[in-house]
Order: sequence, then C-alpha cells, then structure tokens
Amino acid sequence: MSDWRILALDLDGTVMGDGESISPAVVAALQAARARGVRVVLATGRADRLARKYAARLGLRDPIICYHGGMIVDGETGEVLYEAIMPSELAVAAIRWGRQRGRHLLLFADGKLWIDELRYPPSVYEHWMGLPLHEVDALDAALEACQVCRVLKVIDFLSDAEKDTPSVILEWREAFGDRLLAMRTHPLFIELTSPEVSKGHALAWLAARWGTPRAQVIAVGDAENDLSMIEWAGLGVAMGQAPAHIRAAADWVAPSVAEDGVAAVVARFILNGDSNVLRDELSA
Repeated sequence: MSDWRILALDLDGTVMGDGESISPAVVAALQAARARGVRVVLATGRADRLARKYAARLGLRDPIICYHGGMIVDGETGEVLYEAIMPSELAVAAIRWGRQRGRHLLLFADGKLWIDELRYPPSVYEHWMGLPLHEVDALDAALEACQVCRVLKVIDFLSDAEKDTPSVILEWREAFGDRLLAMRTHPLFIELTSPEVSKGHALAWLAARWGTPRAQVIAVGDAENDLSMIEWAGLGVAMGQAPAHIRAAADWVAPSVAEDGVAAVVARFILNGDSNVLRDELSA
C-alpha cells in the first residue's frame, strides 16, 4: 500500500494531450495507483457530465472536482457533494458589464449552459462546454426573474482575433478586482467565478471529508487554475510543459503530457520507481 492516499489530477494538458488523447501508459498508471489504495481524483474546469465521461474512460470511480473547484460530484452517481455558488448579484453585474462591451457571454447554472445570443452553431458551444444550450432572451433578466438559480460560472467566449491577446482578461480584472476571479483557461474563453472557488480549496474539502492529511496528497497540473492545488498538496507536481511560474511553485516537475508525465509521477512516488508494474499493466 502506498503512503500517498490521494492523487489529484488536472485533465487537459495533464492526463489528456492534444486532441483529447490519453496514453495507454497513463491509463495503466492510474489503475496501478488505485491498486495501491490511492484515490485518484480528477480536478478539471469542465462540466460535471463531461468530466464523468472521462473518468469512466479512465476506469475511475472516485469523486470528481469540476468547474475549477466550484463543484464536487460522485464519480459514479453524479450526486453533488459540494458546491460553491456564485452570488446572483455578482453574475448579473458581470453580465451587464460584459454586454456593455460587446462580450459574448455564457452562463453555467442549474446543470445547463444558458445563452442569450448565438454567434456560432450550437454544436460549437456543446463541444467546448459539455452541456446542451438553453436559450433565454437576456441572461441578466433570467437571473433576476429566478429562471436561473445556482450559478457556477460565467464564460466570456473569445473571438479568433482575441484569443492571442491578454487585454480582455486584464479588463475584467481591472473592472472587478478581487470581487471576481477571472481565469484564462483556454485560448477560446475566459472563465469568471466567485473568488473563493479553486481546485485547491475543493481538494482540501475532499481530503478533510476522508480524514486525509495534506501530507498524503499529490496534486498534478499544468495551468494557472492548477496552482492552488499544487501549492496546497503535500507534493505539488507541475507538468513539464507548464509555464515557468507554475513549475517554480511545484515540488517536482514531471515530464510533459506528450511524454506521459502522469505515468512518471505514479512510477516515481506511488510505485517507488517500480515501472515493471506499468509494463505488466500494459501487456495484460
């Protein structure tokens, strides 16, 4: 049995590479970790329904941290175990500020993706956001009329011309300061949540629920929204392709996602260097 009790993993850029590819070596590593009694927890910005599909693909059954820490769900049943709701008045303020500047906004709430303007075919939104669209006349009016209740985040969907520029996220941060957390989590969108939402906070909540000290938790990621859990965990690991400041904050830097960095983490720290276990899994 491993001394580590929880292995928390970002999904995109950590477990999954380009084109949502998952290496057989990584799948084998996660199964080997589970065989050693380690709980393997996905921690992703994706919606719960889509995250559960990836967990099933990986053979994982433990709870999943979704929406950057805004929700934790049971990996098998989908039951919501934890939520960090965005106050409606904050969501309304963000929507109105964005609309005045011509931003293209979407709203995650009540298990749906809400929208009041289609700039792309519906399939584009469903592909990236993982939820079917629910159209309303105006997002802020729907919130105020209680058509929409449990808000998890607002998405600012960027145009092709904006995806390589930092100016939009800087404008959000300057406008709202510490009242709103603005994260650039993908070239195509900015995600806006309550400031207390983070993967690190959700991981701490889950560890406390299981009575697991942080000293027995490994967290692995590659992006800004992974930094909180990398810093909180007993062992924080950055993927090899992560930005310099993420790598600097980590206790160890793994190979890149293209080099099966997650498999290297499992072999080094959970299997104590015994890569034969992974070879046996792959040949089984």
